[in-house]
Amino acid sequence: MALFRHIIGLAAVIIAIYIPIISRFDGQKPVVITVSEIENAPPPYPEPSSLLTHQTKYDVFISFSGKDIRDIFLSHLTKALYQKQIVTFVDTQLNKGGEISLELLRAIERSLISLVVFSESYASSAWCLDELVKIMECRREQGQIVIPVFYKVEPSDVRHSKGVFSDAFAKQEKRHGKEKVQSWRSTFGEAANISGFHSTKFG
Repeated sequence: MALFRHIIGLAAVIIAIYIPIISRFDGQKPVVITVSEIENAPPPYPEPSSLLTHQTKYDVFISFSGKDIRDIFLSHLTKALYQKQIVTFVDTQLNKGGEISLELLRAIERSLISLVVFSESYASSAWCLDELVKIMECRREQGQIVIPVFYKVEPSDVRHSKGVFSDAFAKQEKRHGKEKVQSWRSTFGEAANISGFHSTKFG
């Protein structure tokens, strides 16, 4: 029950941001879009500069590590957003090996808000870290709204890459090299320093 109240509280925050621009989506059906549904979408695709225009396709893009939140937090959150008619993109691919897909990058570009759910395994996923790099690029260059949620982790640990995150980045460095991981670390800290929500402290 407490978790559900927290999720509703988060949805309310998103709605508060969403209401001023809701007229852009008049008549659009609320839906949760999955990555499999966008992969075969026909061109033309919008250029990055078209964000926050009529080309915006999704209200919220959720970046998350499925291992931690897929069956509990995520399902309740997407349901709450759906009920409030917020068009949400959720990447449901279970096998996130290799490089992030071009289709997923386009989905991030075409979202008004990115919700980044930091959890214990987030930094262990190169896919999630590449998503985050793109999200922060869209924030800097196009004004995309980014809302971090700290799910069962301490914000200070995320901001300073401590604890499980330090271990995760050490392992990533062995796989991907120091230069790439340093870029990930920098982006990780930048995103975590945005004002956000601790999953146990908002309601």
